[in-house]
Amino acid sequence: KNATHSPPSQPQPVPSKKSRSKHRPLCSWSILNHHLRRYNRSCHQDKLQQIRLTRPVSTTLDLASESPSLSPSSSPCAVSRRTMSDPEDLEQGDQVADAVRAALDSLTERRGAVRINALKSLCSALSNRYRQDVVEENSFTFMDRLTRCVQKGTDEEQALACQCMGLMVITAGCGVDPSFIQSSCKLLSVLIKDKNNSPLVRTSAIQAAAVMCFVAASEEADSRELVELVVNYVTDRSDSVASAAVEAVSLLTTVLSAEYVCDSLIHDHLQDRILKAVENPNNQVAADAAELLCLLAEIMCDQAGDDEFDFYVLEAYVGDISNAVERIHEVAGTAQKRQAKKDRGETRTTAKLILRAMDEGESPDEVLTIRRQPIHFCGWKQLAQLDFLRSYLAQGLDIHLQENELLSEIFDFELSEVRKLSKKEKKSMFSKSSQAAKDRSQKRGKERKSKQKTDRFREQDSD
Repeated sequence: KNATHSPPSQPQPVPSKKSRSKHRPLCSWSILNHHLRRYNRSCHQDKLQQIRLTRPVSTTLDLASESPSLSPSSSPCAVSRRTMSDPEDLEQGDQVADAVRAALDSLTERRGAVRINALKSLCSALSNRYRQDVVEENSFTFMDRLTRCVQKGTDEEQALACQCMGLMVITAGCGVDPSFIQSSCKLLSVLIKDKNNSPLVRTSAIQAAAVMCFVAASEEADSRELVELVVNYVTDRSDSVASAAVEAVSLLTTVLSAEYVCDSLIHDHLQDRILKAVENPNNQVAADAAELLCLLAEIMCDQAGDDEFDFYVLEAYVGDISNAVERIHEVAGTAQKRQAKKDRGETRTTAKLILRAMDEGESPDEVLTIRRQPIHFCGWKQLAQLDFLRSYLAQGLDIHLQENELLSEIFDFELSEVRKLSKKEKKSMFSKSSQAAKDRSQKRGKERKSKQKTDRFREQDSD
């Protein structure tokens, strides 16, 4: 009885499956797969960092605020856009070239999201920068990778690849391989004809095919074949497809012969469709179709030898246009809420421009100021080309107008170079301790004293 008894031992809890899996030793294959996944994840992050591009350099700098400006300034000296001869710009150019090559390498990845991000980076680089040397060095890589994306990608990937094709052709100019243009136009034609494709893909394919034929078509027959195909979609159910088709027809009409436009294109293809497009309930489609009508009227007047613009000459070719004129008045006075505010303003401005040209009998013109030098775009032909390139290049239009020789040949202009001021010259002219600042302060002091004297004399005379 006096013996000491130890308390009964409590049963040990049975470990759960999760705790057992935590402490389970890993086999060699699982360790290897774990390290491989970590390595692939790190490589993927490095590539995404290389794809990121720097912001585009502003085209013209205002001396007072150093903000982008396209209007003439009252400053006595102009500062030119940065040229690639500067060390900073050379470094930025190398970064852009490396990012383009990294994006091209990423187009071979299996993940669709990686390819889409790479295509977005390529579109941004080609539109916001002008790097013809990079495109020419990697031209075959561009052709191969973009063709694969168009053939086997998703809707978003196909649309971005089509856009990248058009931007590549604008950057490279007429130096693109003609076989690539022919094969790409055939591939894009298949996308346009297939109504099972999304409107996003068909719209991008129409725009890309129009740009490629406009820039690098070797024969007029190629442009005729494409315009006869695209004309069928100016009355498409999708507003985006119809608008893209009308803009593409306008762009291609500017490079076709007047005889073909008047004798074949209007009678055989555009006669009924163009009036239906003007009567489209969507204001954007109606405005684009009305602008195409003005372009056709200008071509007819030029062929007849008339100096004045006559919109009603179209009645001899397309019939009664009274309903089209009423629709143009309606577009000029109304706005649709489903459009963005900026697009609504542009649509109404286009319609008012058409009505003014109909009343005054003169083709309109537009002036853009680049490097503080005016560039004039006269007539409906150049305005149609400018509007298409403005919508396609977006913010990069200014850069391409400055540096792309193709656009200077299309619009027949030449910009004179503006000498860039050195740091010493800027300091001597704009520093607070410069001689110009001292003279300015002395002049203002004298004006202030003279004004005080005149005010004092006036007070004495009044007393």
